[in-house]
Amino acid sequence: MHCRHSRLVFAFVLILSLRCVGIPVFAEAADSASALSDAEKGVVSAYLETAEAENTGGNVSVLLVRLNEAEDLLTQARAAHRLGDFEESARLSILCSALSAEVAQEATHLRLEMIRVRTLNLWLALTFSLISMALVGLGCFLGWGAFKRRFYKRTLEMKPEAAMDES
Repeated sequence: MHCRHSRLVFAFVLILSLRCVGIPVFAEAADSASALSDAEKGVVSAYLETAEAENTGGNVSVLLVRLNEAEDLLTQARAAHRLGDFEESARLSILCSALSAEVAQEATHLRLEMIRVRTLNLWLALTFSLISMALVGLGCFLGWGAFKRRFYKRTLEMKPEAAMDES
């Protein structure tokens, strides 16, 4: 009976200790998984913003280097999570999320700047085109007037010749 009683006490202590240790581990695992998920979403968002910035003509080479750094952090965070180092996984995930957010913000600014530059170039081209068309029109109008005056002057200076009737 004593052996059975000690086994029961041992099982109770084991269950109690696992429960006390298991809850924080489970909470850390959940926090780590949540941070990993946020980091993955952040990297995807940063890549999409960078692609948009590149599509508008921006130079995204620096952003791509920083995105690779974020991807490396995410890979390290996943590895730490698989190994059960949830605290390190959460820390790396948070760093990855912060870096991804910075890259996404810079990509957004670059995209907006490229749109602003394109719009400015469009307005400049439109303005120069309109000025050029106005100058060509004015040149044609003034040229036609000069041609017309010269033509009338020459026509008026001509002397009519009388032709003799050969009948």
